[in-house]
Amino acid sequence: MTTREIFNQVYMAANRSDAHSKWLTDAADVCDQDIRVCLDGSGKPVASLMALPYQFAYQDAMLDAVAIKYLSTRPEARARGAASHLIVDTLAAARSRGKTLCVLVPPRRHLFFYFDRFSFATVFYADELRYTASHVFDGSCGDIIEPTAQMLASLEKKFGCGIVHSAADFARIRDELSTIPNSRILGATDGVGDAILVATTSDDNVAVHLLLADTEPLAMKVLSELRRLEPHKTFVVDTPPLSGDKNFLRSRGMARIVDPLPMLKAMAAKHKGLHHIIKITDGLLSENTGFYLVADGDCEKYDCCDTRADLEVSIETFTSLVFSKRNVGEIFNLPTCRPYLSII
Repeated sequence: MTTREIFNQVYMAANRSDAHSKWLTDAADVCDQDIRVCLDGSGKPVASLMALPYQFAYQDAMLDAVAIKYLSTRPEARARGAASHLIVDTLAAARSRGKTLCVLVPPRRHLFFYFDRFSFATVFYADELRYTASHVFDGSCGDIIEPTAQMLASLEKKFGCGIVHSAADFARIRDELSTIPNSRILGATDGVGDAILVATTSDDNVAVHLLLADTEPLAMKVLSELRRLEPHKTFVVDTPPLSGDKNFLRSRGMARIVDPLPMLKAMAAKHKGLHHIIKITDGLLSENTGFYLVADGDCEKYDCCDTRADLEVSIETFTSLVFSKRNVGEIFNLPTCRPYLSII
């Protein structure tokens, strides 16, 4: 049995069969090396997941990341540690393959606390905006067009910190959306800038999971087109976390740094005046525990250091810190920024 067939078997045992399941198990373009499987004592596969590769924009550099998706455990094997073992194994494998961080979106709110135990930190937020069914999106400009992978990647790079989709990533997401009832992906352009929107409609509302735009009028253009298609529903719109207003921020996803060195090298390369000694402790990936010397536009890792560290943190605290808002970073003299998880 192939790795893909094993994944399919576990996924279908743990999930209901529908159009999306059929796409994932039969048609989704995924490499075997991106599938992780956990076996029980008898060699039977009991848990599986996909760790899909992505690029992550950070401090003007592109880092290698993986997105953990479709974590599934056979019903008879639940509450026995199979999923936990699989996640730890996935983190270690990601590091050994040269990845810098793992990201995920917990499918249920209570699972944010579950992933805490693996040193994931809640760092992805969105400004959640709500519009009544009677709201009219005025002030739009541009033309509605078919969105492209280049449009999405350009808008993600403009934000400057977060997942950046390749053409293959975009094609996979479009295929996946085609299996989800009442889902839409819309684009707009004015010849200079672009906007892109991804939304799904339920009985209660229209949920806009992604809205990126070069200008406010272009954002209004795709929203007004969505209003034309859905004239009688409330809109719940997730946008990048730019307002800084906690009344609008909603937790969206988590990240786990599996190798701090590439992140600190990127930070040092952009901010050449930085000089820090940071001690990081990682209880799951011991290779990360050590002293990181940031100086002269570079970073080196040492197992010990005669000089007192400027900052001593666990890996989860370090993850939360580097992805915090700027005024938090200023307290520690570190260039920090909130990332944005567009869609994975």
